[in-house]
Parts: sequence; structure tokens; C-alpha cells
Amino acid sequence: MTDTETDTEFLRTITAEDLALLGADEIVYVKPVTVDSKIAFSVNRADGQPVALVDDFETAIASAIENEFFPMSVH
Repeated sequence: MTDTETDTEFLRTITAEDLALLGADEIVYVKPVTVDSKIAFSVNRADGQPVALVDDFETAIASAIENEFFPMSVH
């Protein structure tokens, strides 16, 4: 079996819970949220746990980097 085949087989055994934990300690994403009828930006760990709430997107990204997280683009 090749390395690619081994990797493919391994990936087929990963559960949704396993995927949610991948990078949970390092990766964050930013999403807009409504707070008191105003738009704010929530910084969330890969598992969805919020870690910060700020007024603008740029501050959210800067905060993530300053706290040694890796902000990722989510579509």
C-alpha cells in the first residue's frame, strides 16, 4: 500500500468529532455577529468556542495573531 492509499484510508476513519478538534488550540475563524443591534466580530476556535468579541474585522484578526492563533478564512 502506498503512502497516499494509507493516508486516504486513515482520513476515511476520522469522525466529525476528530475533525472538530484538529487545530482547535491554534486555529481560529472570525465571523460577524449581531450584539445589541450592532455588528461585531466573534473570534472562534476551530471547534466553535468563542474566544473574543471585537468591534471590527481588522481588530479581530490582529487579536488572533497577537494571541498566537492562526486566523483562517472560512467560506
